[in-house]
Amino acid sequence: MTFGTGEREVMQSALNIYGRDNQFDIAIEEMSELTKAIIKHRRYATAETYENLCEEIADVMIMVEQLAMATEYSEIGRHIYGKIERLKQRLRKEIGRDVTI
Repeated sequence: MTFGTGEREVMQSALNIYGRDNQFDIAIEEMSELTKAIIKHRRYATAETYENLCEEIADVMIMVEQLAMATEYSEIGRHIYGKIERLKQRLRKEIGRDVTI
């Protein structure tokens, strides 16, 4: 999912009002909650655990976007492309052919 201008404005307002350090702390909390939701859903796999998993993924995606907004997008992009290239190489090795991007 990509965020639209309106959503990004809300996230930027949260960064401005609550501060970068606070939002980084909230991101840590949300990632912890996602970890717990993943484990719970893998163990029990109910509609309720699935719903909670989706909710926690949404929270983390919002917080990761705020983390990215508070840092250098170009630096993050450079790392993303490098990591995807490394994954592509591992997949190529695994399946014996190129992976389409």
